[in-house]
Amino acid sequence: MITDKLRSYGAARRQVMPDARMDHSSESALDVTVYVASAPVDFRKGPFSLMTLVRDGGVDSFDGLQWLVP
Repeated sequence: MITDKLRSYGAARRQVMPDARMDHSSESALDVTVYVASAPVDFRKGPFSLMTLVRDGGVDSFDGLQWLVP
């Protein structure tokens, strides 16, 4: 899309796609980020150790440390 004559992307988009509705949301609720703590997930406990941590809310049942921070 060339916007030289209209000088803006919004004006060009409205001319090319007048019925299109675009949502450019930047709410923090949509940004879901998982931070891993300094201790890594030990995959030697089994292939489902990460899923177990996620299921249990980030608490390792063996030592009680918080591994995943929301």
